[in-house]
Amino acid sequence: MNRKVLITAFSILAVMLTGIAVLLYILFSDSAGGRKLFSGRQEGVICAIPSNAVAVAKFGSLRDLSTWVLSKQVPAKGPKGRKIPFEKTLADSVLSGAFPYLSKSVAAVSFHYANELIPLYVFDAGRSGDSDYDDEIAKLSSIASAAGYVHKDCDCSTILSVNPILRKRRILLVSPSVNIVNSSLRHLNDNVSIYDHDAFAQAASAVSADNCLYLDVTCAEQISKEVLDKKFRGHSRIISGFSDWAAFSMDFSETSARFSGTVVSDMDTDLVRVFSGLQESSSSVCEMLPSTTVWALSIPLNSVDDFSEAFDLYLDSRMKLSDARKLRKIIGKKTGTDPLQWFKSLKPEELAVAWFTSGGKLRSVNLIHSGKRLKDSDNMDHQFQGALAALFGDVFDRGNAEVAKCCNGWIIIGNEESVSEYSPNRAMAYSLEQKLDDASLKDEIPSSAVLLSYFSVNDDATYKSSFKDDWKRSLGNAMENCDLMPVFLSLNSRRKAMPEVNISLFAANLQKTQAPIAQTDTVKVQIPQGPFVVKNSDTGRNNLFVQNKNLSLSLKEETGKGIWTVPFKKPLCGSVVNVDMYGNGRLQFLFASGSNIYIMDRKGRYVNPYPVDLGSEILLGPAVFRKDGAYELMVLHSDNRLVKYGLDGKKDPAWNDIKPSETIVSLPEKLVSGASSCWIVRTSRQTLIYPENGGEALSKFTGNAVLRSDAKVTDEGNGVVSAQSYDGKLRKIKI
Repeated sequence: MNRKVLITAFSILAVMLTGIAVLLYILFSDSAGGRKLFSGRQEGVICAIPSNAVAVAKFGSLRDLSTWVLSKQVPAKGPKGRKIPFEKTLADSVLSGAFPYLSKSVAAVSFHYANELIPLYVFDAGRSGDSDYDDEIAKLSSIASAAGYVHKDCDCSTILSVNPILRKRRILLVSPSVNIVNSSLRHLNDNVSIYDHDAFAQAASAVSADNCLYLDVTCAEQISKEVLDKKFRGHSRIISGFSDWAAFSMDFSETSARFSGTVVSDMDTDLVRVFSGLQESSSSVCEMLPSTTVWALSIPLNSVDDFSEAFDLYLDSRMKLSDARKLRKIIGKKTGTDPLQWFKSLKPEELAVAWFTSGGKLRSVNLIHSGKRLKDSDNMDHQFQGALAALFGDVFDRGNAEVAKCCNGWIIIGNEESVSEYSPNRAMAYSLEQKLDDASLKDEIPSSAVLLSYFSVNDDATYKSSFKDDWKRSLGNAMENCDLMPVFLSLNSRRKAMPEVNISLFAANLQKTQAPIAQTDTVKVQIPQGPFVVKNSDTGRNNLFVQNKNLSLSLKEETGKGIWTVPFKKPLCGSVVNVDMYGNGRLQFLFASGSNIYIMDRKGRYVNPYPVDLGSEILLGPAVFRKDGAYELMVLHSDNRLVKYGLDGKKDPAWNDIKPSETIVSLPEKLVSGASSCWIVRTSRQTLIYPENGGEALSKFTGNAVLRSDAKVTDEGNGVVSAQSYDGKLRKIKI
């Protein structure tokens, strides 16, 4: 992995804290019964690290540390206003051959929390009294001084009570904080180190490799203050209470970073107990994840009984089983079937939850891979709303409004918008597995596990909004020369021991790929069934606009309490939106059915002169946009035409119908760039860009140069937009 692409061990920590927070609190717990004395071989450089370190990384050589961490300019806090970066300058010098002795010596870096994360570097400088290192020690000390760092050349033979491993060694301590250097010296004088932290000692004995990473999980909240944006730090409170230390061996290559290890804790309420006795099973969830997936967690199920019993034992240890059973009883009474029996009746082979982006929004669904033969279906009411959360925890809570559908042997559960997006024509037009295959990473997908998680580091919704500015810059620089940076995390069972934790990160570029073949089969467009969230201008609260099974229309509070119900005779066309047709702040409800558009007031009365007949059957819509104070309605007709109307139902006189040869699968998105605007139209095969008044597409690409169906269209400024094509190139379009 080249300098600009490699993501380092500490960036992995940041990723773990953000994208898989729920997973980490599952993982960072161990059920080892009672503390164990450290029985492994102690490392001299780690013996110089004070016991209050929150993270420690040991490298087999300073060259490894420089190659994989320091040269990447991982954020490090130091004196304000320093002009010369210690880490980057040292790395450049080491890699240029300026330190022939030190570059081969063991080195460590630890982080200590004192209102901010402060690093301490410990370099092995040979045997006590050995002068071979003198020139290099002076040179490294000069680099530290120029950066405003404190340094201490320490001959451990002069310290009477020093650890026996260090007694004949010379070490160099470097840190931006004089207090941390002095703390290390005090620990050396007292023959105390991080090894005297029992949990660290237990973690250190669990892994053995040239390069190792150790994390104090109880300090996750402190670490998150330096790494994560404020709105994401709440997750770390969950992590902090569930384990002591985690230990990983680290393996780097030009295209990957891999971590393999375990976690330790004396907690009796560890959630990892749920997985410690489970057997691995195969996973196929990536086939059903859209390419825009930000985070996903999957539990392959070898035995539903084993999993549910283990989870109930965990809930019981947390004194939460009684509440869970009450909730399950309520659901069972409402549905007439016990939730666990319903779940078992599906013959589930895998249970998953996924978050993915669509239309600029983050959406989420639960997924159940069923062993039964299921016929693909449209959206339908999900009778067992909340059952998965009641059975297996809040990570499976999809909120109040839940619908379900069957797709390729999977049951997809979520709100109307999320489930509607999750179809072969939309989210699944280009799956995560296909995307990873395009990046030559398909073989890296874990094939079996007791728990599996995926996180997309490069997604805008993750690193650009999740991390503090310095980490955001580092991740941005790391991604300069790559399209894709996925992380896989899996728990793999071990005999008579806690599961093994494996984390793999890859920096890759999408390879040249082929666009899907021209559409030959009939494509079915998914029509959202509601409930539709609308605003009630009388109360200022959000309400639910619902079409009932008998086709009548209802307005309800979000709690489900009814406000009114009126009769209706035709299915809605998948959209109910607010409009303010009089400009007085009193909002109405706009929707379509058949060939008509309707406007209904907040009391359930039709507004004159509606309904208005558009003269052609409506398939999907309307989508509503504002321009110069007026409303624009975009409607997809059943003959695959997109037409723009005014609020009065009259076609815009300047409009030229959009009618591509391929099936349009969703309502258009509007993008403004400078003084120009365009329409983004998704078809079953590609993304097309149309001018403001419709007509012919501006994105006149062919072959593998056509824009991906899931392409993110970006405003480049001055009337230019860009999107990625199937051949991996970024195409720019003047609008």
